[in-house]
Amino acid sequence: MNMFFQNTIKTFGLDIGEATLRLIACKRGLRSIKLTNFQSIALPQGTLAKGKIINRDNFIRAIQQLITASKIKKQYVVASLPEKQTYTKVFPFVADGNAITEEKVRNEITQHLPYPLSMMIIDWQYFTFGHQSYLAFAAIAKEITENFLQALTDAGLNILAFETEAQAIVRSLVKTKDITGARCMIHIDSQRTTFILERDGVIHFTRQSENFSGNAMTQAIQNAFKSSVEEAERLKLHYGLQSPKENTTIIEALTPLLQTLATEILEILHYYKLHIAQGQEPLREILLSGGVAHTKSLPEALTNMLQMTINPGNPWCNINARTLKRFPITSSLSYTCAIGLALRSMFESENI
Repeated sequence: MNMFFQNTIKTFGLDIGEATLRLIACKRGLRSIKLTNFQSIALPQGTLAKGKIINRDNFIRAIQQLITASKIKKQYVVASLPEKQTYTKVFPFVADGNAITEEKVRNEITQHLPYPLSMMIIDWQYFTFGHQSYLAFAAIAKEITENFLQALTDAGLNILAFETEAQAIVRSLVKTKDITGARCMIHIDSQRTTFILERDGVIHFTRQSENFSGNAMTQAIQNAFKSSVEEAERLKLHYGLQSPKENTTIIEALTPLLQTLATEILEILHYYKLHIAQGQEPLREILLSGGVAHTKSLPEALTNMLQMTINPGNPWCNINARTLKRFPITSSLSYTCAIGLALRSMFESENI
């Protein structure tokens, strides 16, 4: 099975997060792609951790509850694999006499893997940029893939493909008719931040950090107010990073976290300039996604801190807006990965 890049038939997308499962289904109309279904369900604490299934029974039960609630009849799915367990890289690659052999590809990839090739599932893409040819690959441990495959199968699903979270996020945030240029995507959820550097629809670099997350923000507010987790969460959602007088304590509590995030963004941008741009085009845009991106005034706070424009992404840029009337738009960025997974079979090529 081509686990990451292959085309598939129509299906629904399943974003498997450590705290929440999210489902999106779409269909292609005559002129546009339409949203047909969405659903989410919280996972019991401890069901998943660090990209691994810890409580299999809870996981299977949650999947079944999600499918029942969504009333989806088709049981075919494109599911995300945890980015924490995947390894992606792009590097220059010269084919032998213009021929790309499986043997040479595997030999080259082996030099970049953290584990023996026999323990990994690999998929790759070959592409050119300017006068240089490159190889992009994604890898994940066989044990992780097999565990998710078996659990989802036992939950009653037919798996058409697994895909990295990063690839799904890129597909969701980049308009298919306008993929040229380079972008930095910053996906922030309750557990961690994922940084993605993408150019012309190809992922060149990903990195994850647990220094900034929704949970870290809640903890900082809880410590500042000596409140319950529930009250800290309420304050975070109500005030965010807005700057009225009554919000001074929240901003002071969150500023160290923001400074850490800003430093990490600068490191990612330095990596882009040094290893990807190589003196060529600047980043076209820096986009935020994930549930934490809905935090009030977060884009403005980062823009002011870094003196560069940072905007929320639009995960619906490839979907007919008139079909979104039932969707809670304030949750859109939480569904970024699920939307990208659902769109996978809508596109005729895997350029994105």
